[in-house]
Amino acid sequence: DKAAVEQAIARIDNVRSTVNELGVMFSSSLTARSNDVLVSTKVKATLVDAGDLTASAFKVVTERGIVYLMGRVTDAEAARAVDLTSRIPGVQKVVRVFEIVTPAELTTLQPLGTPNNAKPAPVKP
Repeated sequence: DKAAVEQAIARIDNVRSTVNELGVMFSSSLTARSNDVLVSTKVKATLVDAGDLTASAFKVVTERGIVYLMGRVTDAEAARAVDLTSRIPGVQKVVRVFEIVTPAELTTLQPLGTPNNAKPAPVKP
């Protein structure tokens, strides 16, 4: 089942790569889901507190104590975020799902969903 899902996803247009961490198992308990929310909150807070990271560059998803870190970041940012996350109590494993970019590319990237000619909305008094 795991391989079949990966093959199906790979056939979708614009999919460049996959990270197959699929687990075929029973639904998690309410307690486990609550713990996952707590772990995600701790991870996000830790990334915000780290002065050398842009926390908004990271998407954090936790399932059964496994933290999935996603985003477009430099190699150094990825390593730092994984290191910080792995030290948080309750984190069983950290899965890196990053698109690694150079620092120069990072400065030219626009936030996702922002057209190149977008202008800020006027502020009404």
